[in-house]
Amino acid sequence: MGNRRQCLGIAASRRVMGVFMVIGLLLALPEASGATTAGLVTIRWNRQMTVSPAPTRVEGNAASYYPDANQIVVFGDQDADTSIFTATTSVFDGTDWAVRTPAHSPPGRIQGDMAYDPVSKRLILFGGYANGLLGDTWAWNGTDWTQLSTPTQPSARANHMMSRTANGLVLYGGETTSQYLEDTWRWTGTAWVEEHPVHTPGRRSRGTMDWFPDGAVAVLHAGNDASTWMSDTWAWNGTDWAQVTPHDEEPHLAAYRSNIVYSEVNKTMMIFGGAEDGQPQSTVWLLTGDAWVPHPSTVGPGGRYGATLVYDSTRAATVLIDGNSTALWMLPSPVRSLGGQLIGGPDASSWAPDRVDVFVRGVDNGLWHKWGDDKVWSGWEGLGGQLTADPAAASWGPDRVDVFVRGTDNGLWHKWWDGARWQGWEPLGGILTSAPDVSSWGPNRLDVFVRGADNGLWHKWWDGARWQGWEPLGGTLASEPGVASHVRSAGAQDRVDVFALGTDNGLWHRSFVGAWKPWESLGGSWDSGPDVSREGLSLYDIAVRNGDGVAHRVYQDGPLGEWQSEGVPSTAAPSVASDTGGRQDLFTRGPSGDLLHSRRG
Repeated sequence: MGNRRQCLGIAASRRVMGVFMVIGLLLALPEASGATTAGLVTIRWNRQMTVSPAPTRVEGNAASYYPDANQIVVFGDQDADTSIFTATTSVFDGTDWAVRTPAHSPPGRIQGDMAYDPVSKRLILFGGYANGLLGDTWAWNGTDWTQLSTPTQPSARANHMMSRTANGLVLYGGETTSQYLEDTWRWTGTAWVEEHPVHTPGRRSRGTMDWFPDGAVAVLHAGNDASTWMSDTWAWNGTDWAQVTPHDEEPHLAAYRSNIVYSEVNKTMMIFGGAEDGQPQSTVWLLTGDAWVPHPSTVGPGGRYGATLVYDSTRAATVLIDGNSTALWMLPSPVRSLGGQLIGGPDASSWAPDRVDVFVRGVDNGLWHKWGDDKVWSGWEGLGGQLTADPAAASWGPDRVDVFVRGTDNGLWHKWWDGARWQGWEPLGGILTSAPDVSSWGPNRLDVFVRGADNGLWHKWWDGARWQGWEPLGGTLASEPGVASHVRSAGAQDRVDVFALGTDNGLWHRSFVGAWKPWESLGGSWDSGPDVSREGLSLYDIAVRNGDGVAHRVYQDGPLGEWQSEGVPSTAAPSVASDTGGRQDLFTRGPSGDLLHSRRG
């Protein structure tokens, strides 16, 4: 049957429309005046690679998140060469994919659907197609499948829509070989019960539905009614359907095989992907009040259909399973605790691909060090000293790390790893009223910046032979500085960029390209000083604390794009680091005082 996505049968469509009801307040969705992005947080996709390949042909599989086992489960497939329907159970545990071999399994299929049942705490799989329509019910408990027999159940069908609810799950519509369906079934935890609501979304299949926890409703979007692709949105509250958006609100929202899913960052529903007139779509749309608006996101996975979106409630992340590669895409980046107890914020540096060194001020006011990659991390190493502010670190070559701190004398102190052992401490003088920051634009070169006693920016540098400075650079800083640098090109001047909060709590910037340029305002109002890392050859990624979270912005001779929420809880100034492989790591202190880590790239 190959990529069988056509209707199983063409029948006259009868769309039963209830009274149009705008239920933005019922859904408790964010408002966006005039269907704009006002009030919405811009966030960045994170690309996460896996060792084992992701399931293929995700467009025909059933997929759902199983919170009790902390796993995304994908079932069903069809071999592209033999057209044989396979009974493959694939599980993603947050790190990698694995194909399970349970003692029992449903028959192979595609075009079934699956959702989590909070009553029995199992995943429920129903229906699909495998050389004929299927009407069986199966439950997954994390390790094995069990077939369930009930007195009544929905008729055999494919391309129906299922979602968890507050007390079970709901199934709607789908198609048979002769008709499109519009029936509503409720799973109680032990049995199927047909509901007879006053209003229905009408006959349809191949729509998309997911649970909206903040509004305690299941939200259904789009689908096909034999004559057209629809772009309306409906909500099921447990007893009746209510229409949220009109049938023809946005023609491009009717994209073939788009997905609806919950978005934790904006506390609303989002849709992504699909195809319109044969063209893969890349726009993310967010539901605001009674309208869908395009979502301001960047660095996304690109246009595609045949992918699947799943909400991972444990990590509070929306996961996109590509189906054609080993890559997963997440909104926002997953957050991991690396333990420890911090005073203030961390700082991080990288001297090789997949190598990150993180430094923090511990509860003993000493310097502590942890290093590793996204999978394996060292324990904590105590490096002594008495810190009175956050540390700063940079690397100017392989197996070389230099760390700078403010000591009890308010002067600058230096400690370094030379490839064999830790050296230091070395006093470098000055009177600091903030934590320092440091950057390197080449071998054996270090540029350190601090806020001085006059609240102005001061600069001290190592030129490969000796320390120079101090150099006053003016300004009136309300935070520690953040600095990054890069070599522009062969024969051209090396560049250093410094960022700091001004007395208006906005972000200010000054750069050196042959000579120091004047201060410029980048606006905003932030709760911590910035940290900066190089992104590519000439882009900088700026991170600041925003309320109790972290925000990012890309900079290159002027701001590019919008501020983007990273979705990481933060109680101190964050730190960002990048390596030569294009990876970026974010570190901050979490609500419990521990070190939190998020990675993208």
